[in-house]
Amino acid sequence: MRILVFGAGAMGSLYGWVLTEAGHEVTHFVRRRRAAELTDGLALDVLDGRHRPAVTRRERYAPRVMMHGDPLPGHELMLVSVTHNELPAALPQVADLAADAPVLFLMSLWTGAHDVDAALPRSQYVWGMPAAGGTLSPDGRSLQAALLPAVAVGSLTASASDPLDRVTVALASADLKPRVRHEMEHWSQVVFAIAAGLIGASFKSGGIDRLERDPASMRQAVLAVRDALLVCERLGVDVRAFREVMPFYLSSRLASRLIPATLKRNQVAERMIELYDRHPDRAQVFLDVVATGRELGVEMPHLTALEQHVPAALASHGARAPVPPTDS
Repeated sequence: MRILVFGAGAMGSLYGWVLTEAGHEVTHFVRRRRAAELTDGLALDVLDGRHRPAVTRRERYAPRVMMHGDPLPGHELMLVSVTHNELPAALPQVADLAADAPVLFLMSLWTGAHDVDAALPRSQYVWGMPAAGGTLSPDGRSLQAALLPAVAVGSLTASASDPLDRVTVALASADLKPRVRHEMEHWSQVVFAIAAGLIGASFKSGGIDRLERDPASMRQAVLAVRDALLVCERLGVDVRAFREVMPFYLSSRLASRLIPATLKRNQVAERMIELYDRHPDRAQVFLDVVATGRELGVEMPHLTALEQHVPAALASHGARAPVPPTDS
């Protein structure tokens, strides 16, 4: 299958490599500066958990790239993985590049799909969230990542979707395990909210590892997550319909013991958390949930109590998956 990946950030590069390895013809649409960074390829250090036991793979990915003005590769699927705050600016270009091809958005969906719906019909796109984590080096020439096989995917339409079938086939061919969710939008918002509460508490504790070892701080994290889930409820989400929330509605004392064990359930998950814990984007997740809660008038005392510990400056850094400008 011919697949076009929008950009070459951490997740786009990771899944571009995985799909290339599976025999697909993958092309990354990038800016000229990013193309120059990739001249000698991308050095990979990936804890690959698609098979047991997980293996560390260190190799070089030589991505095929195209830039604005180059002819499109006649792709049959497009993959987009940017931060949710970068997405609105990227959408006009995504729509132009996609043409009639199905699009897989592999990213969080906190603010809903309204902007996407203005650019693409829901019958053309699928939403997904991977079980993976990764960070690019400052020079963009190497990637540290951890990868589990699970990828939650779902169409936001009520009917069967040919794009969803195409996406699941492509992912499965790469030894990934697509898990189709029919409530993808709300599930993504719940996962985002849970992350926000844990991120805020992690900043206060000085890192997720310290948070997991401190029951008092973990109890505060549980209460912060409950506040974040109240924001989801105000958005119209039936949060109790998702099993992921169950530990956070146990007694905070019991949850403070159970959740650390869940977070570190295996080696790959631990590595994913470690990589994410030093990623600047995590601040933006927390701040976005707080901002939405304030806009909706939600009382969230435990969540906002953590705000002073979250460096707002980090949120302006963004991800290394920038929108490729049309004039470069």
